[in-house]
Amino acid sequence: MLSERPFVLGSSPSIADFGLMGPMLRHFGQDPTPAAIMRAEAPRVFDWVSRVWNAAEHATQPSFVTEIDASANPMLQEICETHLVQLAENAKAWAAGNERFEMRVQGCHYRNLPVSRYRVYCLERLREAFQALSAPGRESVKALLPYRKAEVVWESEVPAASAYDEARQAPFNKAINVFQAENN
Repeated sequence: MLSERPFVLGSSPSIADFGLMGPMLRHFGQDPTPAAIMRAEAPRVFDWVSRVWNAAEHATQPSFVTEIDASANPMLQEICETHLVQLAENAKAWAAGNERFEMRVQGCHYRNLPVSRYRVYCLERLREAFQALSAPGRESVKALLPYRKAEVVWESEVPAASAYDEARQAPFNKAINVFQAENN
């Protein structure tokens, strides 16, 4: 993606860039060893982190992609196989009243993970955004996500009910305690 354009979705940074850059900067870009690996193995990613970090308001009108191309497939697959698996397993554990859960992600077995109410809330908002799309829009998203666990976004087999921010006041409401149910 970054070999074709300076930012994830076009000529200027978008929410996609800022959402992805935060973890890249903190976990990889600022630690000397991961930063050296990123410079050697993924120099475009390293340069992109710097561009996003140093982004300033552009004087020209930004241009963004109008379709998600095949260059996004590896990232979308990774999101489905890792993040959506975690959201689903966490939501199942929350619904069962558990404080801990385990999951398998890409062959790795994770045990004794804390259940996070915030992650249930994230799945709720993701489903809400998906449902707000037009019927053709929902079909487009499904076509972009033919990967395992993507269906957690559009199917309700996994319950997602955090009872947080039902009035939709975030971020201007009381902060959520992500690991304890008793703090609304």
